[in-house]
Amino acid sequence: MGAVILFPAFYLLVSHNVFYLQIIVVSIFLVLYILRHKKHSLNLLDQAVLIYVVWVFGSFALNAFFEFNFNQNLHRFTSFFIFLGYMTPYVIARNYFRNPYYLKYILWGVVGVYTLFFVYVIFQFLSFGVKDLMAARVILGQRIPMIITFIVTLAIYYIFTSDKKTKAYLYLFCLTGIVLIFLSLTRACYFQFFIGIFFIFFIIFKTRKKSLIKKLIFVVTIFIIGFFLLSSLGVLNIESITTRLGSVLTLDSTRQDASFIDRVAIWGGLFGELSQDPTRIIFGYGQLGPSYVGPKMISPVSGRDIQFYSAHNEYLDVLIRNGVVGLILYLVIWVLVICGGFFPKREMPHDARTLFVGHSIALLGVLGYGLFHETVRFPIFGMYFWFYLGIVSAVLYSKKESLLEKNNYKKDESYKVK
Repeated sequence: MGAVILFPAFYLLVSHNVFYLQIIVVSIFLVLYILRHKKHSLNLLDQAVLIYVVWVFGSFALNAFFEFNFNQNLHRFTSFFIFLGYMTPYVIARNYFRNPYYLKYILWGVVGVYTLFFVYVIFQFLSFGVKDLMAARVILGQRIPMIITFIVTLAIYYIFTSDKKTKAYLYLFCLTGIVLIFLSLTRACYFQFFIGIFFIFFIIFKTRKKSLIKKLIFVVTIFIIGFFLLSSLGVLNIESITTRLGSVLTLDSTRQDASFIDRVAIWGGLFGELSQDPTRIIFGYGQLGPSYVGPKMISPVSGRDIQFYSAHNEYLDVLIRNGVVGLILYLVIWVLVICGGFFPKREMPHDARTLFVGHSIALLGVLGYGLFHETVRFPIFGMYFWFYLGIVSAVLYSKKESLLEKNNYKKDESYKVK
């Protein structure tokens, strides 16, 4: 929650220093957890997470013990404890967010915080007078569009499935978010967004409710009008967007795009290093970053040296750090969370079911984005990801405990009324 609440401050206040503020907030929550610890039995998701953490620790310890390189072991040590720091919200959420009736406040809290951020970014675009939309990367950064796409997908799903009258500002929220997604010119986000929209449309047409189809037509119409209005005002460059969009649909990026060519070269170099040592394929390099592992990279396009680089692929990054066993465990956790979210218990409040199904759809989009960038290792999204996983563990997988606590909650409320 500290990561989510303080996310807009990253732009409104002081760049990366906000990350330390996030760590402080999470540390306060951790102290509260220790003081008010409640013991709950481990469920299937907890067991998968625990085995994953044990494997990551084992990989880290073995590599640190047999690799006598101070700089590399210092990097391993730092990366491992950052990894544990990202997972702290999991422990907090599974112990303090066990009542499904409170989940609707989390959804609206996230939407409210991101609304402020969206408004700020739009003003940034207007004040910069952006014409060449590649400048949007300076404003948004490389990973921020992924988070925007994730939240917008969740909000769109809520619009189409809510049994309550949708607030007008939620439509504006989605429209603004979609505009920012296209402004970012991030093709991985286009792919991520299309995955989310595909599953949302599938659910809409599967239900065959006329009210949902009317909402769909209304939203598409508003989006088209708003899109061309912004274009006529000079805020959007349609040609730049269609060019980037076309490269995704026709795969022209493999022949024309410099960043994609560099990325393919990095992938080839990293896979080449892994193939030379079978034990590394199994155990990985123990949280060692890709640029410590791969060969010295020279850009095929510009010819410049690339000294520090990421894997530009979430799954290759996990494979390098934790080996194929760690990657399998990591994917098992994703499967448990997404499948659990698609099939919530019927007796849950409608808002809670919407939250879980919407997150599953949005996370499918993130899986697609992960083919081209890291996701969970990005601090802001990583902390929220583990926080949500803690909620899934508490509400969906700890069924008996959650139901008991829910009944106790209802009893307490009845006593208060009396």
